[in-house]
Amino acid sequence: MMAVPFFTECAGVDAVCYHLNKGNVTFPYEEEFLYRLPCLPALEAGDLLYLPEKIDKRGGIVRYLAAQFDRLENADYIFVNTFYHLEPEVLDWLEERYPKLRTIGPTFLLPGIATESVAPQQESYAEWLDSKQPNSVIFVSFGTIVAIGSNQMEEVAHALLMSNFNFLWVVRDTEEVEKLPEEIRGSKAGMIVNWCNQLSVLSHPAVSCFVTHCGWNSTLEALSIGVPIVAVPWWVDQLTNAKFIEDTWRVGVRLQRGWKSDEIFGRERIAKCIEEVVNDVELRKNSLKWKALADEAVRKGGTSIDNVDEFVQKLLLID
Repeated sequence: MMAVPFFTECAGVDAVCYHLNKGNVTFPYEEEFLYRLPCLPALEAGDLLYLPEKIDKRGGIVRYLAAQFDRLENADYIFVNTFYHLEPEVLDWLEERYPKLRTIGPTFLLPGIATESVAPQQESYAEWLDSKQPNSVIFVSFGTIVAIGSNQMEEVAHALLMSNFNFLWVVRDTEEVEKLPEEIRGSKAGMIVNWCNQLSVLSHPAVSCFVTHCGWNSTLEALSIGVPIVAVPWWVDQLTNAKFIEDTWRVGVRLQRGWKSDEIFGRERIAKCIEEVVNDVELRKNSLKWKALADEAVRKGGTSIDNVDEFVQKLLLID
């Protein structure tokens, strides 16, 4: 029997959890304080793990995430869904404390990993994408958990219309679609679906940028496929991921709230970010750099695939 925890956040977020666990950062955070922590960029309170008080009134979930590091040194291996060249400083720092820590990501690129199943609706949006010019579609998806509210949905809708780009928007609930302005539901420039194969869409040449909530799966997929990002984070690790997207990996622009703010992002602000990301050659260049390094990590001789092979060999030696 082996004890092998698997961290599904980026290594930078894991480092924040470590500092919370060790008391180097205390929760609630200090609003005006700039946190300077080993191996991480300077972080404001609004960049750190957080859930709104109406969801997590006493901060229990943040403390639970920090508690992942209790007795972690007893693990036989520690897996992280990232790749070495994306976060080398953080990973080196963590590995000094946990020598059995290994990167195995992007896991969706590992050989033999099945991607999302095909839904009946796929054919219609796939054909729609095929009809569009390269780099002409804004892809919008806020994940499977976040509910952003009708007012914010309306602002996103008008921002897409103002952008004058084609758009593919995943809105999970049919009732939520009905709350959208009539102008966007009837727009010939866009398509609204309640499901899509995200990997397939991100890989499509028509997609120019990804408007996302910055969950780690979505962030890592965009980084690994080479699609620039408009970061619209809401809570927990999304806030930290958005910071890294803009300032560390330099593949996108983020919409940023203050600490504990429930501010609604306005349509003009969102539309400006979309325009900036679509037209920024440097962001696209950086995105393609990370794509190449992600591919390298899972090919023969790459850091992630070598770590998986090492673990498999250890398993084969167990009686």
